[in-house]
Amino acid sequence: MPSSTSNFKPSDTAPAYQRELPSLRLGRAWTIGVVLALLGLIGWEMKWRAFGVEPSYANSDGAWAMQRRRIDHGEGNKT
Repeated sequence: MPSSTSNFKPSDTAPAYQRELPSLRLGRAWTIGVVLALLGLIGWEMKWRAFGVEPSYANSDGAWAMQRRRIDHGEGNKT
């Protein structure tokens, strides 16, 4: 039964057509991608710095004791 979309049958003597692929400029694509990622990261950092947020880590004796207790009671082999 012929196909519902095409009834074309290639001949055995005709050579198969192969399209040439265009040359790719992957170096340029990588460069543009990295530059856009860095610009996005810098913009995100500037936005939050202008908002008044600074990188910080809340380290206190209470936080240390809480983690120490967690490790002592059941999670002793985890970092």
